[in-house]
Amino acid sequence: MPVGPVRDNDSVHVWPFRLDRPALFVDKLKHFLSPDELARAGRIYFERDRRRFIVSRGLLRVLLGRYLDTAPDRLRFGYGACRKPALAEMPGGCALHFNLSRTRGMVVYAVTRRGEIGVDLEYVRPVSGAARIAGRYFAGAEKKRMQMLPEDKRKEAFFRLWTCLEAYLKATGAGLSCLPGRFGISRAPGEAARPLVYIDGKATEAAGWFLYEFSPATGYIAAVCAAGSGSAGGAPLIMPLL
Repeated sequence: MPVGPVRDNDSVHVWPFRLDRPALFVDKLKHFLSPDELARAGRIYFERDRRRFIVSRGLLRVLLGRYLDTAPDRLRFGYGACRKPALAEMPGGCALHFNLSRTRGMVVYAVTRRGEIGVDLEYVRPVSGAARIAGRYFAGAEKKRMQMLPEDKRKEAFFRLWTCLEAYLKATGAGLSCLPGRFGISRAPGEAARPLVYIDGKATEAAGWFLYEFSPATGYIAAVCAAGSGSAGGAPLIMPLL
């Protein structure tokens, strides 16, 4: 993990990791966890899930510690609305924002000094009630676009939009219950996608937020939502899967 400080205010780094690791690796990371994190791990019933939680939290500490030149076990976290994690203290006064998402044995971290950030990771799979979910949260134009696709392409289209919605909500620190309307995406040539919120059928651009979609591994879809200019040069640096 050859990382160093995020030296400019516009960089967004995205790190995907596999969570299934050897026992010695898990035990080493476990020593970095706080009493609260260890207690949370202890409440997880299945051994595999417990190990994955330990790895996801331990890797987060190692990653942020390297950006901040701080020992992993010295980092302290706080939690905002909808349990969004953040650094409770900024070592050296260096503002650093992050977010993470994990599923099916994989975790993705997004790190930046740009401002608040959100990331969501999903494994593409059949979803019971996908049409109902789309009808509740997606804008009409997005639903029509999805319905025009061949049946075998709709699952991926659903998760592409869903990860963008979740990343946007995580960046803003809100939950689904706080979404004032239905969600869509605006795409302009040469720019990153922008989140749209439709209220009474009228689209309102979520000013200052931009979306970036990617696939960290076969079968997985992810999205990052970050503040910034939306220029091509502001796109995240997606690291290789580790």
